[in-house]
Order: sequence, then C-alpha cells, then structure tokens
Amino acid sequence: MVRTTPDDDGDWQFLCGTTNNTEDGRLVCLKGIVEEHPSVAELADLPTGWRPARDAPDHPWQRSEAE
Repeated sequence: MVRTTPDDDGDWQFLCGTTNNTEDGRLVCLKGIVEEHPSVAELADLPTGWRPARDAPDHPWQRSEAE
C-alpha cells in the first residue's frame, strides 16, 4: 500500500505485494477497504510519501519512506 501517486496528490494506492501492474488495479472506496480491513484505519496519519507493509494480516504495520 502506498500513499503517494505519480502526481503526488495524496491519493492512496492499495497493492497486494505480488504485482505492480496497472492493469491489475481497481478503483475502490476507502470506506469499503476500512470496513473489510479495519486495521487500515491505523494508517490514517501516514505521511504522504510513506508506505506501510506487513508480513500477514495479523502482524503489525511497518512504516517506511517510499523510494
């Protein structure tokens, strides 16, 4: 999951970690993501240009500056 877009406009991108192909992307509502995965709400204060990752759904989020 990355909070930065190529235009650096603060939009969020959700990635599964197995592909970064734009053809695999889908438009989704953030509310729907949080309803399905409540732990995403923990990332509300993630600064623009940072990205979270975790090894499994029951593991804590790790934050790092996007490259």
